[in-house]
Amino acid sequence: MALTYLFQLILFGPTLAIATEAEQRKSNDEEGPSKWRIQADRISRFVFRVHCNIVSREYIAVFILIATLFYWYYSFNGIFSMKTSLDSVKILPKDSLLHKPNSLLTNYVWKENLILTVFVNTHFNMTDRYLTTQFWDVLKELETLPHCKGPTSSYVWFRNFVNEYAKSEQDYPYEEVVDPSRLDTFFKNDRYHFDTSVKLKRLENETTIESFFITVAYTNVSTWDIRIELMTQWRDITAKYPDLNMTVFEPGGMFVDQMLSLRRVTIQTALLTLFSMTVVCAVFIGRPCSVATASASIASISIGVVGIMSKLSFELDPVVMIALLMTIGMSVDYIAHVAYHFQRDSRNELKNGISIQVALKSMAEKVEHTVLAVAWPMVQAALSTIFCVLPLTFVSVQHTSTFCSSHRNVFQTYSSSVFFTAIFLVVLFGLTHGLIILPAFLSRLPEWLSGNKCCNMKRISGGAEASSADTDSVDDSTTIE
Repeated sequence: MALTYLFQLILFGPTLAIATEAEQRKSNDEEGPSKWRIQADRISRFVFRVHCNIVSREYIAVFILIATLFYWYYSFNGIFSMKTSLDSVKILPKDSLLHKPNSLLTNYVWKENLILTVFVNTHFNMTDRYLTTQFWDVLKELETLPHCKGPTSSYVWFRNFVNEYAKSEQDYPYEEVVDPSRLDTFFKNDRYHFDTSVKLKRLENETTIESFFITVAYTNVSTWDIRIELMTQWRDITAKYPDLNMTVFEPGGMFVDQMLSLRRVTIQTALLTLFSMTVVCAVFIGRPCSVATASASIASISIGVVGIMSKLSFELDPVVMIALLMTIGMSVDYIAHVAYHFQRDSRNELKNGISIQVALKSMAEKVEHTVLAVAWPMVQAALSTIFCVLPLTFVSVQHTSTFCSSHRNVFQTYSSSVFFTAIFLVVLFGLTHGLIILPAFLSRLPEWLSGNKCCNMKRISGGAEASSADTDSVDDSTTIE
């Protein structure tokens, strides 16, 4: 951002001034090559005036309102149905060496044997029937969940200890009574090395259990949806028994936490970014009506981008989250200029080499002035943005979304497909809002809502009143061309 401002102020500005002076000399030469530019300017102004006349009509405004409501409905439907995902296959570059170990982890390790470790962080009194009953209840719930391999694949020292000395083979021996004095003998003779899973405290006359862990095995856990569901169930089950003070651990749990919090973090960050853009608009635009309109349009564009991306089978992940924040910032360019020009009560005009202010007396004049001022630069900015990201479509990739199913070799990485789609949509919706929706809405606003009485900020510059008085005499004789 800093380099951009330096480029604009130090290099781009002076270059533009020099080029403008050269173009001005050519435009004054009637035989010069710039006559086509004059003709093109006349044609563009005619087209934009016709455009303003169309969008300002009442029945067109009603149609635009209905289309906008449908656009919001479709976008919100996509947002609410958007799934959260963290697929490393999509995020990693195609030639990354991490694809092979990730494939082994997904297709073999998680699919065949996903290990859940449960830590019991409390003093475990084996003679306390209430405490042992809670333990068997937890174990039973964990081992009866879908995808669990069952008791035979679990690593539970207490079950082996009870069954060995009670001569039992029960999976959940609720009624068996144990003797804690036999712990040392059990750990010394067992072949499963259960002593490594238990933290013992040896006193003079007894040995107590300070804490321990157990493991439960699951199978066919090859998708993130199943892992998220299981992690949620594990935590809900262990939370029902606070006396055992249990902690659930699974190596991929941190990614599950990210996915569980990704939607909430995305909403919070998007709202904060939108608030920041609103503050920026308030600083530079000033009028509450224009600021509110600009903020609502920015939110509408962002909602449309995310909703349509969801409909195109993109899922919410860190890459899409970044793209969303980027679209909020980019959409300002298509909205702020429209809102700023519309809130002005006059336009500048050169007359006999002198810049004068011509009053804009009606909503139609304001809309026409706004469109004539920003439409062509906005179209140029949109085209240049698309051309800048167009090279992303000329390199190969793997992407399995519905949108790209017929173009599997279009993008270099999943990230490039996300950013290209997001930028294309924000440009499309930005132009639609800036040139169609916003002018149609602004043209229907009553004068009292957009005029000086409601939204105008009092001018305090020393020469404002004098300048206004000077220009009043030419207002009646000057018309918008």
